[in-house]
Amino acid sequence: RSQLPRIVVINLQVPLKYATWGGEDPGVNTVFYLGIKPETARAAAENEENPAVRLWKRFANEFQSNDDIRRRFKGIGIAANLKELGFNSHLESFNGKPVILFKSAQVCRSGEVLEVNVMIHKFGYVSRGIFNQFKDRAPDIKIRAGFVIQGEDDSELPECMLAATMVHNLDFFKATDLEKVSKA
Repeated sequence: RSQLPRIVVINLQVPLKYATWGGEDPGVNTVFYLGIKPETARAAAENEENPAVRLWKRFANEFQSNDDIRRRFKGIGIAANLKELGFNSHLESFNGKPVILFKSAQVCRSGEVLEVNVMIHKFGYVSRGIFNQFKDRAPDIKIRAGFVIQGEDDSELPECMLAATMVHNLDFFKATDLEKVSKA
């Protein structure tokens, strides 16, 4: 056995309002379902000397008891067509920058499934403000998203993407209200 989850679920909980001081903002969820590649499971099961596989294995098995390993989960978002859409150059400096998600993420594992819930509501004020500028234009943005476990010493490098995806035509305001669906 590889000791790795077969499925990783990353749930981004996105606020629809910029500031929610005392008010409610149920927001929307953007969920990624990811499957482990057979070669990664094989490498983990055979204890292959691949630094990225070892680091992923540590994260998947130690996140509950080891804050040092849990704090290394990073997200990277890239708006591939930022200039083309006319966003100001200040935003470009943040485009593609890794973000440590320790304070805004909850991680849990149940057997073969590892779930990471990232609460964007908990991002810092400036980060939420930048995100707020993007959300109305999200359907036009070619979004690339990736997730990494941060390597910190030579034995954990090079880092490799845990998962990567591209998203097009993401319209937060057309999300289905599941409460209304469940009552129908």
